Amino acid sequence: MIKNYVDIDTKLDKVNDECGVFGIYRNDDDIDVVAAANDALYSLQHRGQQSAGITVNKDGEFTTVKELGMVSEIFTPKALEKLPNGKIAVGHVRYTSSESLDRASNQPLVMRYIQGSIGIANNGSITNFNEIRQELETGGAVFQSNSNAEIMAYVIATERCVTDTLEDAVLSSMRKLKGAYSTVICAPSRLIGFRDMHGFRPLCIGKLKNSWIFTSESCVIDSLGGEFVRDVEPGEMVVVDEEGFHSYKLKLLPDKTSFCLFEYVYIARPDSVIKDSKPVNFFMTSSRLRQIWCAVFPIRDLLPHRVMQRLRVSRLAQVLSKINISAEQ
Repeated sequence: MIKNYVDIDTKLDKVNDECGVFGIYRNDDDIDVVAAANDALYSLQHRGQQSAGITVNKDGEFTTVKELGMVSEIFTPKALEKLPNGKIAVGHVRYTSSESLDRASNQPLVMRYIQGSIGIANNGSITNFNEIRQELETGGAVFQSNSNAEIMAYVIATERCVTDTLEDAVLSSMRKLKGAYSTVICAPSRLIGFRDMHGFRPLCIGKLKNSWIFTSESCVIDSLGGEFVRDVEPGEMVVVDEEGFHSYKLKLLPDKTSFCLFEYVYIARPDSVIKDSKPVNFFMTSSRLRQIWCAVFPIRDLLPHRVMQRLRVSRLAQVLSKINISAEQ
């Protein structure tokens, strides 16, 4: 059974780019997955302020609360009461460059198909989106949004019909889905996380007591009092079920990976661990990049650019002032 507490309209959104995802598989009786997911989305709020959602799997029943707005606006005490404390939960905060927002693209997206149900939360973009969508629509698929998550769900559901396990279906789908993405899936009996073969988008693994966490940034794990384990590798799928933690990797991976530079510059929080390394030093990274840029392309003024945190703009102005470049908010 699927319960969706969300209003749906028919507007189509553009492709989502920078979002935040979270998933937890509970192995401890004293952990509340709803509270953990809510706290996690607060820690990921800088990655997206346009919508947020949580899906909980309790005994195979998926319950979702999602809406446009900030985490604090959506997850009021009354809204959180609709979510039971289940075995698995996934969450999502959304950022899109589209001028019009539609609720149909809010995530997590829960889909019921012949093999069961899945709840999916995705961060990134599918570059062969149009090609795959046209192929699916020719086969009779009906889409409710223009989101990458819905395309992913359709591809995975299609592959699951011709494979033995959901894990095989996800691996097969990863070969078809081109682009930059990190995704978490709430399945009936397992939590799945996977990352594109180039490693563009971040996804890391953590532990909270005996429970497992997959999320976009390590700051989430820290905020929950957990332990950072490692990053999900490019082209890797990680799975947690009643038997424990499992890892699978795509074959024939590219020789080089291509992590998104903007994670260092203004997307990731300064206290997040990036690529199994030390926390991001945003100020040092951004100032050094601008020093290099100005040495190659001398300019007198820096055009203002919209970023997600005003504090970073203020600090950037201070940095730039030391290298004789003006900045405006």
